[in-house]
Amino acid sequence: MFFCAAGALSFGRSAPNVASREAPIFNLPEEAFIAEVRRFNGIPREVLDRPETKKLFLPVLGADLEMLDTYEYYPEERLSCPITVYGGLQDTDAPVESLRAWAEHTSASCSLRMFTGDHFYIHNPGIGFVDVFRRDVLSILNHPARAV
Repeated sequence: MFFCAAGALSFGRSAPNVASREAPIFNLPEEAFIAEVRRFNGIPREVLDRPETKKLFLPVLGADLEMLDTYEYYPEERLSCPITVYGGLQDTDAPVESLRAWAEHTSASCSLRMFTGDHFYIHNPGIGFVDVFRRDVLSILNHPARAV
């Protein structure tokens, strides 16, 4: 989640109270780990095929996935700022229902913006994500009391 002046933004990540449906992958042997990462369909093949980029990239990705795979949710007080959630309509890792659950984490509004594509929908320049995101951020910065 990313916080700005008067709001929070979440990108293709289930709400913290939604348990992961997937088995952890951060601790798989390297080849099995790479196979699972390829399934995400968001990392260029060249990064995973070249030994020098794998050596640099895999430890960082592994640490990132370890954080996600081992996260435990503990209920806390709701945020008081609005939340805007962005997701891909064909994303099987963060389906719409799990994105809607972000509303449970704020006492303010929670908006859901869905785009054509999978977990890496933002890589598709034709979907208009950048324009929508820019509009949302400017709205928050220019009118924090009316943030979407």
